[in-house]
Amino acid sequence: MFRKDFYGCSHTINHLFTNHMTPTRTSRARIKGQLRQMWVRSYERGAAMKRDNYSCTECGIKQSKKKGSEVKVNVHHKEGIDVWDEVIELITEHILCDPDKLQTLCCDCHDKK
Repeated sequence: MFRKDFYGCSHTINHLFTNHMTPTRTSRARIKGQLRQMWVRSYERGAAMKRDNYSCTECGIKQSKKKGSEVKVNVHHKEGIDVWDEVIELITEHILCDPDKLQTLCCDCHDKK
């Protein structure tokens, strides 16, 4: 999902820092939390839930938000997710890298890169 910032530039990632004290690096826990939020809101997760009629494919129980009888269902990765450390390392190395490896550009100059 794209949104325009104050300067009219399109962005797909929410700002990572909302507090007044800026840490020296984004924590691994924060990166994992942001990735989880992306997953929770993803098209792929929603498509799997819709395909399975918002029901457990093992026992058949259906998701319900009815007060007093709430039932939650989750989307499970059949092959598991054992690459969290590698994914976080790649993000830290290539996206949330050292500020010395970053350059501030206007939208037009950034689009040219």
